[in-house]
Amino acid sequence: MYISVLFVDEKHRKQGLGHILLEAMEQEAKSLDIKLIHLNTFDFQAKDFYLKHGYEVFGVLDDCPQGHKRYYMKKVRHVIDIRKPTEKDILELEKLFQLTRQSTFTTRSSETFQIGDYQKSTADDEVWVAEDSGVVVGFVSIYTADNFIHNLFIHPKHQGKGIGRQLLQIAERPMTLKAAIDNPKAFTFYEKYGWYQASIHSDEDEPYILYRKN
Repeated sequence: MYISVLFVDEKHRKQGLGHILLEAMEQEAKSLDIKLIHLNTFDFQAKDFYLKHGYEVFGVLDDCPQGHKRYYMKKVRHVIDIRKPTEKDILELEKLFQLTRQSTFTTRSSETFQIGDYQKSTADDEVWVAEDSGVVVGFVSIYTADNFIHNLFIHPKHQGKGIGRQLLQIAERPMTLKAAIDNPKAFTFYEKYGWYQASIHSDEDEPYILYRKN
């Protein structure tokens, strides 16, 4: 897919509209099973914007126009397999659950997070895993009786690739979930995809915000 023009009127910039338009094009590429998206831009235009969204420079044309550079950029869409876990996945999921929580909740003792927690935490849940090139990189667990997303964790090295969004799509129905107060990045993530704060529970042993999506 070639992006010939992406334009937002100057009066409406800095409102996330460029991100929305770019994501819409990437979703269209996904629906058509297109893996490569490419474009070109100038040093006085949107190179940094595209870099921020995962595009890379594969060519530069100097003095085009004179005194400026024209950048040729691309993004290769990673194909993430969303599937049910198997017995063979359990150890990797235990490690992922431990490592990701240690990386996320840095103010808590690392000893709080142990191998074995994954199976305890998901015992009553429906679980889906995300696999990238044969490696399990994330999972979501849903307590279906209450339409409650119990866990959503992505390996730190694979965050920012849209994997969390793909796992959220498994739960495309009215849902609730809890985001720990000491995980503010989660607030931004969920609100970006239409979740809203239903209530704040700051007096709990592990304070959290209850999010809801209708």
